[in-house]
Amino acid sequence: MRSKSSMKRKTGGRKTAITVLIVCEGEKTEPNYFKGLRRDLENSGINVKIIGEGYNTDSLVERTIELRDESGYDRVWVVLDRDSFKAQNFNRAMQLA
Repeated sequence: MRSKSSMKRKTGGRKTAITVLIVCEGEKTEPNYFKGLRRDLENSGINVKIIGEGYNTDSLVERTIELRDESGYDRVWVVLDRDSFKAQNFNRAMQLA
């Protein structure tokens, strides 16, 4: 019969996965870029969720904040094309983020 100490459950065998949310301005192109990244990270312990929203700068950041608050993501990224928006709108979105 095994001793009590050898019957104890081992801890620390698995790393806790990190969950990353990437929210993109575009609905198709940008999410497709990050799907390749997700495939590359498949067995790394990093889970990547990608959402293409199709919103403008302020709305995109606001929606990302909502998604962040609804779920337990470890990291949250907003991806948008700086050239698509006026500097004022972009700067306001960065302040909001």
